[in-house]
Amino acid sequence: MNNPLTVSFNSEFLRESAISLAKIHKVSKGSPKPKLIKPILEKSKEVLIETYKTLSSIVKSEKEISPASEWILDNFYIIQEQMVQIGIDFPKDYHKNIPLLSKGEHIGFPRVYEIVQNLLTHTDNVLNKEVLAEYIKNYQEEEPLQIGEIWAIPIMIRLFLIQILAAKAATILEQKKLKIEVEKFVVGIQKEDLEEPGVYSQAISAWFKEHAKKAGLSALTELFNHLQTHGLLYEEQKRWFNYRINQYEITLEDAMRQEAQKQSRLEVNVQNAVLSLRQISEVEWSDFVEECSLMNDILKKDPSGDYSQMDFQTRDSYRKIIEKVSRFGLQ
Repeated sequence: MNNPLTVSFNSEFLRESAISLAKIHKVSKGSPKPKLIKPILEKSKEVLIETYKTLSSIVKSEKEISPASEWILDNFYIIQEQMVQIGIDFPKDYHKNIPLLSKGEHIGFPRVYEIVQNLLTHTDNVLNKEVLAEYIKNYQEEEPLQIGEIWAIPIMIRLFLIQILAAKAATILEQKKLKIEVEKFVVGIQKEDLEEPGVYSQAISAWFKEHAKKAGLSALTELFNHLQTHGLLYEEQKRWFNYRINQYEITLEDAMRQEAQKQSRLEVNVQNAVLSLRQISEVEWSDFVEECSLMNDILKKDPSGDYSQMDFQTRDSYRKIIEKVSRFGLQ
């Protein structure tokens, strides 16, 4: 589970994506009302803790869990650390002092949140420092970012990845609940008199009717697999499953393949998000900020060379003061 990610990126596509996003972004400071991060974080935390407890309970009962579940269970301490770090690094005052989106789906969120979301969605939640830096530079070909925004990028990455993991954890919880319902049905049906004509098929049909609206095709494939594993699938029931699954305009074989692909995709999503969370702590973000700062590029051209000889803290102070004076002069 500790294999590094090896992913190739379409540089030209990402460049065009960054520039297009910069062109459509509308921002304002102070208004609209900031979208508070804490409630979002708390909601994600609740889902992740519930998932962790559920998975721990399953493992203690010596039952198998999916690979995606293993990633969350084995790396939950990292997820917790990153959730705490967001709260430390992103206080309310910081939120109020960087540009917020004034239009669109993420109105009230920091502009850099949507920049991060856009990139990580395109890279399948894989964090690559070089790709990230290039994306930010491409964005700034259209719209410059403030120093504070660039510093907020690792915070926004953490937040987005936590949200992704919470969403995937919610999916895992739903799958576990469905599996429990299926197992309960299979145990119960084994106690029935399956010799009586129609009783078995009617029981299966009634169970599916109860779960069809919420789980649909997933309920059918999960039930089919359990019945097959327990040797409880007969010709009549196989015909019933084929008929029901065909109503979704898919064959039984394709439905099984589709469910397997969903599980594989879920594992990749969770794995990438977890490994990216690990990597965040390993990146030297001060170097990243200087690499992406347009102000830094200008100051490095200082003919005296004094700026380049300063330590990072002094250079950072210069950049913040100049930016502050610049914004004041534009008011």
